[in-house]
Amino acid sequence: MFSTRNTIATTALAGLLSVASFGIAAAADTLPLPTTLKPIAGNGAAPGQPFLLNVAIGAKQAVGYFESRNGACKLTLMVGEAFDGENIPQETPVRFDVEVSEARTALFNTAEGKGIEFTCLDGAQAMGVRALDQIAGFPSSM
Repeated sequence: MFSTRNTIATTALAGLLSVASFGIAAAADTLPLPTTLKPIAGNGAAPGQPFLLNVAIGAKQAVGYFESRNGACKLTLMVGEAFDGENIPQETPVRFDVEVSEARTALFNTAEGKGIEFTCLDGAQAMGVRALDQIAGFPSSM
């Protein structure tokens, strides 16, 4: 069921993604990676703690948050083209919703080999986020 809170959060994320892509200061400052997020709602949510992710991944911009729900981290992430200062992005941002169990990870990669890893921590009261540079390769012994 799509609740009013989800509608508001989705609308806010879409707005933040478009604002962030135009280089205008938004409510969500770009966080350095690695970082730890607190949930936007549920167990562990606390005022004054970073709960909204806004980060560049190569040529992409990612904006997201998570909710603590039933001992898991419910991650919502929107990814779109980052604004380069001159050209307006033509691609439509993509929204990902994924439930990450405690102590498990979710990995999002871009076509250019950049990625972000999300790890559900502390009984779903925090989420670790780190940037990854993926390099394609083959094992040395085949």
